[in-house]
Order: sequence, then C-alpha cells, then structure tokens
Amino acid sequence: MTTREICPLVLPTTTGATTPMIPDDGICASAKWNPNGTTVIGGKGSGSALDQLYFPSHIIVDRDSNVYITDSFNHRIVKWAPGTSSGQVVAGGNGPGNGTHQLAYPEGFAIDKNGSLFICDPGNRRVQRWYNNDDHGTTIMFDTHCWGIVIDDEGLVYISDSVDYHRVITWPDGRTVAGGNGEGNALNQLSNPYLIFVDHNRSVFVADGGNHRVMKWSAGATEGLIVAGGNGAGHELNQLGEPSSVIVDRMGTLYIGEAFNARITRWFKGSKEGIVIVGGRGEGNHADQITKQCDMAFDRDGNLWVADYFNHRIQFFAIDKSSCKSRKYTVPFLINESIIIVTF
Repeated sequence: MTTREICPLVLPTTTGATTPMIPDDGICASAKWNPNGTTVIGGKGSGSALDQLYFPSHIIVDRDSNVYITDSFNHRIVKWAPGTSSGQVVAGGNGPGNGTHQLAYPEGFAIDKNGSLFICDPGNRRVQRWYNNDDHGTTIMFDTHCWGIVIDDEGLVYISDSVDYHRVITWPDGRTVAGGNGEGNALNQLSNPYLIFVDHNRSVFVADGGNHRVMKWSAGATEGLIVAGGNGAGHELNQLGEPSSVIVDRMGTLYIGEAFNARITRWFKGSKEGIVIVGGRGEGNHADQITKQCDMAFDRDGNLWVADYFNHRIQFFAIDKSSCKSRKYTVPFLINESIIIVTF
C-alpha cells in the first residue's frame, strides 16, 4: 500500500463538494494566475481559534463567495463569510469523537442545494449528513474510509472509498462507479483515490493518488481512461506527483492539484502534458509556494483558492485574463446540482 504523507488518512493516535465551482465567465486558454498568492484565511500557525486553521484539507467557494473549509485536526467544518476575519463552525468542533455532534479528522465534504453538508468522517469510518443550521449529523454510510465526496445535479452522492476498497461508490443506491477491483494500476483499478469530480455526462474523474494519474470513468464503464499522468511519479510535465484533487470544465480542461510536486497544473483536453499555473517552486511558506496542498476551488471570477495543508492557510491566487481574446463563447457548466450559462 502506498505511504500517504498528505492529508493523512492514517490517523494519529489520540487520547480522547459538491461539484467544485467553475467560474461564471470561464477561463480562456491564455489566462494566467498571479504566481504570488495572498493568505486570506489562517496563516497564523496551527491552532483552534476561529481565525486559525489546523491542517485545512478541503475547500468550497459558493456563489455568494462564502468559503467552507475542512479544518481537519480541529475536527470541524468552518465557514468564512466575505470580509470577515474569523470563521464560523458549521459542523463538528466538539473535539474528536463518534458522537452525532462530533467529527474525527474530517476530510472531503459537499453541500447540496438545501445547504446540507455531506461530510467524510474517516476517523469514525462513516459519512455524515448535517442538515443546514443543525447541531448534529446523521450517519448515511458506515464502514468507509471516505476521502472525497461530490453531488450531481440529480442529488446523487459520489464517494471515494479510499484505503480499504479503492473505489468510488454512490449513495443511496450503493453502486460502484469506478474501481472496486482491489488496489492496483490496471485500468479497472485504483490506488488510494483522493478527490473526485463528476461532469454533466456523469463521467467520474478520479485523482488516483497512488498511481500518480487522473482517471476518467464514463457512466457505466467497467474500466477507466488515463487522462493525465500515468507515467510514474515525477516532476516532468507529463507526470504527476500524488494528485490529490481534480476539477474539469465543460471544455474538458483539467486542473490538478499535485501534493508531492507542490503545484497545480492545467491539462488541456487530449494533451499529453500539463502546464504549471500555481506553485512548482518547491515546498515552503513563501507567497509563491504551497506545501502538501490537498484541495483547490475556483470562485466566480476564476480566481484560485488553495487549501495549503502544511502551512495551515488558504492561499488566493488572482487570475489575469488580460490576454484573453474578446470573442465570446457560451458554455453551460454543472455547478452544485444546477446548470449555469458561462460566457468567455
């Protein structure tokens, strides 16, 4: 089994979604991002104060620019409203434990159209649903080392069941839609799948971390297609280093977070190599560095938000679209169970 150093699923000994946002105006092929990020949340060292984070692993930016974060080692999900200097606990935050009001090292989460949270709670080997504004959760799935979770436009929940089963399954029907044939590198297998993305055709894209590749499983397929990486772990542009997250737009462009390479790469549809858009300057805490990042999100304008795991912060990388052509294209995107029209 692959040793995991990022966003650890091998939990420490203790004593005690959602489909990601694609920007409304799209991202043209020549768009760039400021290589120097701005710390917008956290960055004050690890801690449990509401202006701190302790290993932030997953992030969602909603339509109203609210930022939701898995604050993993604080065992909580926090919400940061625009312009605020501290977060609000929306799930957990009552120490690690298996009570209905608790979480234990939570990881991926998704938000449905009613505002309910679906949370991977791997420390308790369960998936929890927290209804909007509720103070406790309900278990919807047991015996799973859930890592990533998304919801499609029909409300079907997709879960990456990572360590034990190496598969992606759906709830409530319990179908395996990717992997499930043991850990391995064959096209019908996965190895420690991290985060996932589901497109408008119900194709499932998997950050297949242990195999250093991103896989696409079309609806009903019995094996996947390698769409990025698959050339072993490495720093070359045709390689990936422990991919942890993936976002796909309707034009088929992939955005991939590579934890071991401390970078985010952009792979155009059909390309055999990626382009570094953020990071790639080694691990560290400078403005142009990220360290073992786990997840990323776009806001409505195409700015990139990164959960900078080991630096206990959220980094904001502003987009520069000045080089984009003035010609406009209209493309629909699937965002959190609804279709919006995007012009770019």
